[in-house]
Amino acid sequence: MAGFLGWSRGLALGAVAAALVAQELPSIPDPPPLQAPTPAELLPLRPFQLDLGSGGSRVPFDWRGERVSEALGMLEKARTLRPYDGYIVDSVGWAYYRMGRYDDAAKTLEQAVLLVPGDPTINEHLGDALWRAGKRIDARFQWNHALAFGADAEAKAGIEQKLKAGLPS
Repeated sequence: MAGFLGWSRGLALGAVAAALVAQELPSIPDPPPLQAPTPAELLPLRPFQLDLGSGGSRVPFDWRGERVSEALGMLEKARTLRPYDGYIVDSVGWAYYRMGRYDDAAKTLEQAVLLVPGDPTINEHLGDALWRAGKRIDARFQWNHALAFGADAEAKAGIEQKLKAGLPS
């Protein structure tokens, strides 16, 4: 019965389409030609760029220095402008980590992992934050992911050490 209903429904739709084609329907006017946007119209669409300073490094601050809270402010601004950029979200999470805000770091880095699945560095960062937040099993899970996702030789050695002994106190 279902086959007949499907067949009859198709036949009815075909008849309706044929009736519409037979009528003289008004033509739809062609749209106006497209024009290239002006530079002022494109300005909001350009990618966000951080001022990298004279050093030309990927991040405009030194993680070992005293400027992590300043960096966090810049990164939060970048995150507001590009909330789905997993690398910016990773950097925000790593700034939290460097400031000792391990729970905030873990939460933020979990978002980064969702935005950039398969990045070994982000998984390693999440593992580090989880370890410091007291979630040792979850940390090892993320470090294993970092290895599986193809961490480079230097990172691989460090991650393997973390899997053996965890992070130092």
